[in-house]
Amino acid sequence: MTQLTVTDRRKLTAIRAARLFDGTSSHLLADPVVVLDGAVIRSVETGTGPPPGADVVDLGDVTLLPGLIDTHVHLAFDAGPDAVGRLLARTDEEALAAMAEAGRASLRAGVTTVRDLGDRGYLALRLRGRADQPAIVAAGPPITSPRGHCHYLGGVAEPTEYGVRKAVREHVEHGVDVIKIMASGGTLTPGTHQHLAQFDAAVLRAA
Repeated sequence: MTQLTVTDRRKLTAIRAARLFDGTSSHLLADPVVVLDGAVIRSVETGTGPPPGADVVDLGDVTLLPGLIDTHVHLAFDAGPDAVGRLLARTDEEALAAMAEAGRASLRAGVTTVRDLGDRGYLALRLRGRADQPAIVAAGPPITSPRGHCHYLGGVAEPTEYGVRKAVREHVEHGVDVIKIMASGGTLTPGTHQHLAQFDAAVLRAA
């Protein structure tokens, strides 16, 4: 491998640790050196020294691993007993601040990518790309039926083919990354039930 130096890169940082789990090997790799060029990983080596002139961060007796991915989060909800009530009591700016703190908590736990499958008013889209946040794959308000599961998040659509197509178009125009449809009820919405469909199969196919 070509030796990296600070003369041909803008900024190199070498992270050292006792062990590394690379996500593919069946064993931990000893004495790893992870070389960063800014925010980009340029190399992962074991049993070698850092590039000449690089800033070295020695984490000691720890295990490095790739960033974790959480494929189903709701940054707008907290983990308390009345998450819905607290969200409804917040202004959009208050909700956004709470969501940002939830994103930072994810980063502190090693989660570097989250898929947010339901916010209010497309707030999660405003957090995308921020340096203090994980990478966010955002759905915006989940598409649901009138008085359906999570209707209070604002994604209500008429349960017709035209209605869901219109809702999907609106979400796409807002720039969402993924579409979330509440096909059934859920525990966070009284009067709805997980075993009962909110849209029939033809409507879901039309979406």
